Amino acid sequence: MVENGKVKARDIEAKIVELTSTIETEETIELEVIRTDLQLVNTKKRMEAYLVGHPLCKSAVNENGKITKSSIEYRLRIIRTEECVPESLQDDVNQLKEALNLCGKISDYNKVVKELNKALDEKCRARYEKFTDNEILDLLVNKKWFDSIFSGISDLYAEISHRLTSRIIELAERYEDTLPDLDKVTAEYEAKVKSHLERMGFKW
Repeated sequence: MVENGKVKARDIEAKIVELTSTIETEETIELEVIRTDLQLVNTKKRMEAYLVGHPLCKSAVNENGKITKSSIEYRLRIIRTEECVPESLQDDVNQLKEALNLCGKISDYNKVVKELNKALDEKCRARYEKFTDNEILDLLVNKKWFDSIFSGISDLYAEISHRLTSRIIELAERYEDTLPDLDKVTAEYEAKVKSHLERMGFKW
């Protein structure tokens, strides 16, 4: 039912029909019979005679006073999805109908957006013809290129600042200890080594 992240209305309608296709009433049974053999009502006289004995089939007569496959299927759909939905299917059918309603709204909104975009495009095209040379220069230079130039400068400045900061931190870590401090530490370790060697019997 979902294709490329989109739910299609026709798939929802098909699911509703699938869920309700087994619903049967006296009317659906008669309609199924006449749909199987439309020859029963292929003329006006035959139809009138048939309806006398099968009054429930009158619900399938269309605006032109005829019974056709389409009019029968329409009536069956109304019975099964509107009038005679069993309680066990009611929640599922209602949710699917709500989804179908939302799909319809989305379609309507998309049409409105499309029409507005078209109107906006036409206004833009009409405005092009009225641009003065100064307005064209302002759009090309000030509005378009200046933004790109300043954006590039800003990015370059940020990159250089980042590199300098990293280098300063590196140097600070490298030269954190001063030469006198290093000499003092070296002297302390030298004294410790000399003391250990003397205890081991070494003399020089």
